[in-house]
Amino acid sequence: MKKLLIAALIVAASCALLAACSYRSTSNVDKTLLIPKKVKQSAAMPELFTGNILTKQLLLKATKISDGYLLGDNAIEKYDLSGKLVWRKTYPFFSKQSPSVDVCISPLPDGSFVFSCCAEPEHSTVLAQCDRNGELLWEHVMGEFSGDIVKYIFQTGSGDILTIGSAGELPGGPDHLRLFLFSQNGELIKTAQYGGSDFDQLWGADYLKGVGVVANVLTQSKDGTFSASTDGYGVNVLTLINDDLSITWKKTLSAFITSAPLLTTHNAIYLLDSENKLYKYDYSGTAISEERLAAKTVSVHFVDCSSKRLVVGIGNNIMFYNNDLEVEQKIAFNGGDASRILQLDDGFVIASTRITGELPTPPQVSAIWYSSEVVYSGYSQDGVQLWRKSYDSTPQAYYDYDPDDPKWK
Repeated sequence: MKKLLIAALIVAASCALLAACSYRSTSNVDKTLLIPKKVKQSAAMPELFTGNILTKQLLLKATKISDGYLLGDNAIEKYDLSGKLVWRKTYPFFSKQSPSVDVCISPLPDGSFVFSCCAEPEHSTVLAQCDRNGELLWEHVMGEFSGDIVKYIFQTGSGDILTIGSAGELPGGPDHLRLFLFSQNGELIKTAQYGGSDFDQLWGADYLKGVGVVANVLTQSKDGTFSASTDGYGVNVLTLINDDLSITWKKTLSAFITSAPLLTTHNAIYLLDSENKLYKYDYSGTAISEERLAAKTVSVHFVDCSSKRLVVGIGNNIMFYNNDLEVEQKIAFNGGDASRILQLDDGFVIASTRITGELPTPPQVSAIWYSSEVVYSGYSQDGVQLWRKSYDSTPQAYYDYDPDDPKWK
């Protein structure tokens, strides 16, 4: 595994997993709703999950805030809870090299939000903060790197902005773990870089209030910060980095952890390995338990790490666990790859992507094309399915394909 090359053009499921980094709802965000106050999201009202909420895949791709959604693509868009577009903003630093902008958004308690995006010049990344109306407050160019230099954005206990990602120096340098710390006014306070002579890639991270950032790093380095690999193959290292960007502890893991994000809840850190074992650690990095959830041949994944609930998709079931890893609730689920849960007062909505078939693929395209659909499923609190809605999410490239067009030859 000298390099991780993921050459799959499979549907919007992968986009949904990448978008998980920004789905961080806060209870202190402005409560002024842009729809009548008597309207409230309810698991028993499927009509509230139609329109743009379904067709724009807002439950999967957008960042949920108390009065709506923030969606980042080739612009920043705000939608209210009914799916109505409130405003749409573009910024002069957005990249012109790509038809879309990969944006990570993190809302703050005062209603403003911080986001990162690809920028000009090519290979640059900008971190910026906007007020609740999308007006730019400050921006900072992170520099030119190869890789995902800002994968997660957090606000520390003191109100500073902390980013973490992995990227390499141009041209061709290996990825290293990189952190940036900014003041609330956008002033760069400090940076940190961790790694060795080979690749050190961030596979997952979360912020532990009052503790710091916990990160799952896949390292191929035999030297440097993690120096866990003996043969150049990837080894997972779990590490905690405090608000001063210093490493508090690091722990080399014997298991190969999947690329799914880590999950923090119940005052513990959870990881899934490639053999479907669930590992539980405390905040000091001490192993508490490990448990095999299913046979190796069964599909197992965390469902929405940002929900702060231990929810795992196991085959055609979704399992809700308590702190003692006891099953609190089990629901049969045939809606595909579940990746988001919207918790409501009277139930919850699961958003997923389901592959519906294989499509004819041009000979020059290496990945297989699949037809797919976005699926929203509403449940009562006791796990009874109330309704289901779906919308075609087949990649646009399939509809654009013209065998007579020279660009496809």
